[in-house]
Amino acid sequence: GPEIRTGFLKDAKPIQLKQGKEITISTDYSIKGDENMICMSYKKLAEDVKPGSVILCADGTISFTVLSCDKAAGLVRCRCENSAMLGERKNVNLPGVVVDLPTLTEKDKEDIMVWGVPNKIDMIALSFVRKGSDLVQVRKLLGKHAKNILLMSK
Repeated sequence: GPEIRTGFLKDAKPIQLKQGKEITISTDYSIKGDENMICMSYKKLAEDVKPGSVILCADGTISFTVLSCDKAAGLVRCRCENSAMLGERKNVNLPGVVVDLPTLTEKDKEDIMVWGVPNKIDMIALSFVRKGSDLVQVRKLLGKHAKNILLMSK
């Protein structure tokens, strides 16, 4: 399902985030992050958040408050709300934002139809279900196999 993650870090080393310190988040996922700048995998981040928005990372253990957004450059300036260590590829949550990401990636579709259906899976667990039409989309993909495969929304 649709998921946003933080990126890789310089020398693959976790970084120390300090409460009250400002940091820039880039949507350029090739950037190797450090204490001054990290990246996130959501290209529309600078468009979809606004000053005052909250960005949560690592299962909500890290909180940022958005200070400003540069949509053209894909940059979001934030203040760290707590001190914590941030590792690579941590999950990101944008409370109150309907993220513009596909329900199923091309890899998800391939995994389901090329591996799952031929191997007679009986259930698909769907992460980050946002609305009922997400399930309809999966049922359409499954076609005639839909009646034999349960869907679990996570």
